[in-house]
Amino acid sequence: MKMNLTFFGGGGGGSSGFSGTQGSSATEHGAQRLRERGFSDAERRATMRSNNVRRQADGARVHINETSPGRFNVIVTGERGVITAFRNIRQSALDRLARNYGWE
Repeated sequence: MKMNLTFFGGGGGGSSGFSGTQGSSATEHGAQRLRERGFSDAERRATMRSNNVRRQADGARVHINETSPGRFNVIVTGERGVITAFRNIRQSALDRLARNYGWE
């Protein structure tokens, strides 16, 4: 299911809890992960604008933003928008994800 995202404003009535960031969308799972992992709108934008973008084996794009030395925010996107997200993960976790999902 594709959803429009609005971060920390409005919402309600069964929406993903996100609202209207122009052109941004997410799967239901992706919206849930962004909420659960506490991504702010600024963190989401910074990660999506990062020049560090990899391609996953299944064609998804992986946006990686180093937030402090050795700590990273990661957002995985596909044709339907945000698929999943990881916030403030260590280099070792990032390396495992890259190996397990075939990031190039």
